[in-house]
Amino acid sequence: TALGVGFNENSAVLDVNAPTVIKYLQEKANIVDMDNTLVIVVANISERRGTCHMYPLGTGLYGAGFAVAVGALCDFQDTLNHECGHGFAKLADEYISYPDKTLPQSSANSLKRTDHPKGWWKNIDVTDNPSEILWGRFLSDPRYASDDIGIFEGGWLYGLGVYRPSEDSMMRTTYTGYGFNAPSREAIYYRIHKLAFGDEWQYDYEKFVEYDLKNIGASRKEHSANH
Repeated sequence: TALGVGFNENSAVLDVNAPTVIKYLQEKANIVDMDNTLVIVVANISERRGTCHMYPLGTGLYGAGFAVAVGALCDFQDTLNHECGHGFAKLADEYISYPDKTLPQSSANSLKRTDHPKGWWKNIDVTDNPSEILWGRFLSDPRYASDDIGIFEGGWLYGLGVYRPSEDSMMRTTYTGYGFNAPSREAIYYRIHKLAFGDEWQYDYEKFVEYDLKNIGASRKEHSANH
């Protein structure tokens, strides 16, 4: 309870006291700049739960912002992968909670005008046009023909008006062994390099693909044998 971890009113979300976490980091770990900090908190509960709290403190264009990923001991590895997908790569949930509802226009506008430009939610989009969607290059790249990349309606909790890159993935079906789809892996790769090498580093699609070829198929269920 030292960090204020507990279930909130709807019992699905694990709350955490972010100011207490920040104060602890500043005093005990001497961390001053929180923009690039992701904290993992393990909750001593046996129920399968995970939540990531994200705070867009920074002004960077590659997913700056402080985040706290809270995961339970139950299924810790998959929960951690999913929640750090949020906290580190700023990936959106790809699952659907409201299958008959359309993404609100205000959210769609924010996605295109604010979130995508600052490096958030690169694994969802509001267009189904292959030439305009964020992961259009993967759709036309024969090297990804076997990687289940497409345009699937539904994501970010809503069933309509928003699209995700694959039928299933770590950001949609956390507990059945799926990995990150290619656009999500690209977002992780991008942020790692920006943090490591700074603003002067320039993204090169071909260099990413060269690195990523070994990961093709990572979002498929064949990996579930290990879980």
